[in-house]
Amino acid sequence: MPISRVKPIPEHVVRDILMRGVRVSIPQRNAAAIFISARRPLRVKYGIDPTQPALTLGHLTVLRKLRLLQKYGHIPVLLIGDFTARFGDPTEKLKARVLRKKEDVAKASARYRAQIGRILDLKKTEFRGNGEWYDRMSAEDLLRLESSVTAMQVLERDMFRERQKKRLPIGLHEVAYPILQGYDSVMLRSDATIIGKDQLFNELMGRAFQERFHQTPQVILGVELLVGSDGREKMSQSIGNAIALTELPDEQFGKIMAIPDSALPQYAELLTDLPLTQIKRDVRRGGMEARDAKARVAEAIVAQIHGAKAAASARRLFTSRFRNREQPAMEKLREWKIAKKEWTPLELLVKVKLVPSRAQAQRLVEQGGVRLDGVTMGNPRGVFQLKKKEHILSVGKHTTLRIIFTKSTPPR
Repeated sequence: MPISRVKPIPEHVVRDILMRGVRVSIPQRNAAAIFISARRPLRVKYGIDPTQPALTLGHLTVLRKLRLLQKYGHIPVLLIGDFTARFGDPTEKLKARVLRKKEDVAKASARYRAQIGRILDLKKTEFRGNGEWYDRMSAEDLLRLESSVTAMQVLERDMFRERQKKRLPIGLHEVAYPILQGYDSVMLRSDATIIGKDQLFNELMGRAFQERFHQTPQVILGVELLVGSDGREKMSQSIGNAIALTELPDEQFGKIMAIPDSALPQYAELLTDLPLTQIKRDVRRGGMEARDAKARVAEAIVAQIHGAKAAASARRLFTSRFRNREQPAMEKLREWKIAKKEWTPLELLVKVKLVPSRAQAQRLVEQGGVRLDGVTMGNPRGVFQLKKKEHILSVGKHTTLRIIFTKSTPPR
C-alpha cells in the first residue's frame, strides 16, 4: 500500500461531516481535535465480522467516514473478523451464538472486500484478519490475555445481565469475545476506531489493552445505529429490514422511498451530507414536500454506492413508474438470457442475481414478493418451466427483470 500524505482536515469538515451522527466520543473533550491536529497518517480501524452475505446501509454509516479520512491521507484499517466471526459477537443477542465453519467465513470475507471497494479506494485501504494472530496464539498466551479481565467486568454487559435475569445460557466463547475484539486494537496499533455505538464496551476494552501494552489508547467515535426499512428496529439482515450495498440502484432507491417519513431525518444525518434543517422541515410539512425530500436523500445515498449517473437514473425510473403510475417500458428493462427451461423460484432468483443469498430469496417468495408474468410464486422450491421466449420477473415493488429464453447460454 502506498505511503499516504496527510492533508490538514478543516475544522468545519470534522465538525459538520466527520462528527455528524456520532453519539459517543472517547476521549469526550478532544476526540475531534485529534483528527484536526494529526500530522501523520492515522490508522483508523473498522471491524466487521463476515456473518451475512452482504454489507448494508448500516455499514455505510461508518464506511463513508472512513472515505472522508482516506481523502485526507489517513489509513482505513478494515479488520475482517475471520476468527471472531466463527464464534459471533453476543452484542444485543439474547440467544447464544451459533459457531461457524472457517471455510464459510473465508468465503464471506472475500465478498466483503469486494463490496467495501464500492466505497473505499482499495489501494489505500489496509485489510487484516484477526485469524492472523488468533490462529497462532497458544493456549498459554490466550489465558494470560484473559487473566487481565475479570468475569464480572464482562458479565456486567447489558445483554449478559438480561440473559441472567431470564436464566438463559451464556457461552464461555461469548464471554471471551470482547477480550478478543479489544486485543485486535493492540495488534493493529489502532490510533482511532469508528464503530456503531453498540460496540463501545468492546472498544473500551481495546483502550485498556493498549495501555497495558504501552500504546496510546485509540480514539473512539461511536455512530448512531441506523434503523431498518421498517423504521423501528436496527437494520439487520436476519430481521429482514436491511438494504444491502449489493442491491441494484433502482431497488435501493425504491426501498429508501418506502421507509417511514419518521426515519428520513436519521437516514439523511447518517448517510448523507444534506442540510438536516431543510429535510426535517419538509418531513413535518408532509405530502409532496416530504416525498421530494425522501427522493433527495435516496439519490444521495445511491450515488455513494453506484455513482451519480446511476442514482439519477434510478430516481427518474421511480418517478416515471410510481408517481405517474406507468408500467416500466419493456425496452428499458434489464435483461437476463438463460438456456435452462426448468427452475424453482429459489434457483432462478439466485441465478439472475436479484438477491444476495438463497435465504433472502426464500423469504421473498414465502412473503409473496416474487411474481412471474404477474403471477405470484408462493413455493420457493416449486418446479416450473419457462414456456415462452420472454418472461417478466418482478421482485418486491421496485425491481423488474426481463428473462429471455435462449438455446445457448450466454457468458456471464
